[in-house]
Parts: sequence; C-alpha cells; structure tokens
Amino acid sequence: MNKGFEVGMKVRHKKENRLGVVVPDAVGLCGQNHLMVDLDGVSGDQAYLASDLEALEKIQVVFSPEKCKGCVFANHCSCNRYSEARAGWLFSGQGGKKWSPQRMYPFCQDGHG
Repeated sequence: MNKGFEVGMKVRHKKENRLGVVVPDAVGLCGQNHLMVDLDGVSGDQAYLASDLEALEKIQVVFSPEKCKGCVFANHCSCNRYSEARAGWLFSGQGGKKWSPQRMYPFCQDGHG
C-alpha cells in the first residue's frame, strides 16, 4: 500500500475531481504506484495512480439493517465493502444478495444506490 493510503480511506481523484474509497487489491492487479479504488458512481473497482489521488479521511461506515438489506457487502451486523474481508465476501457469493451499490457510503444507503 502506498504511503498515506490505507484500505477504507476516502480519496479524491485530482484529475477527475471524483471521490472514491481505497479497497483491497484482492487479485494483485496494482503495481507499486497504483491503488485499487471504488470510485463513486463507477461500477467495479479500478486501479489508479497513487499520485492522481488525494487522501482525505478514513470512512466510518454505520451499518443499517434496513438500508443495507440485500446489499452484496452486508452481513448480519456490518458492511464489508471497505474492509480487508471485501474480496472473500464477494467471491463467496454470500446469500444470493440482489444489489451492488455504485454510490459510495453514505449515498449507497439512499434508495439502494
């Protein structure tokens, strides 16, 4: 992981002026100068140059059983979207969940975004 960045860190893409969150690089796609980012409004994670990203703050997800119901990242009491458990949770196909959010937290909880 690049200095100043960690899994669950909110970032701003300087060139696109978009927000996202650093997620684990589960399959080793990122080189030394890249980070895997779940960019707000984009489907799927993408590798970005760390120099194109500005670290903001660590995301503190507040899990809501009602708002998170059916989300692929939700277990019974927490959200695995921005955790080290993310890849294992997705690859295991947990419970036939119905939707995967494209918006970052907290917007993902607004109408299953």
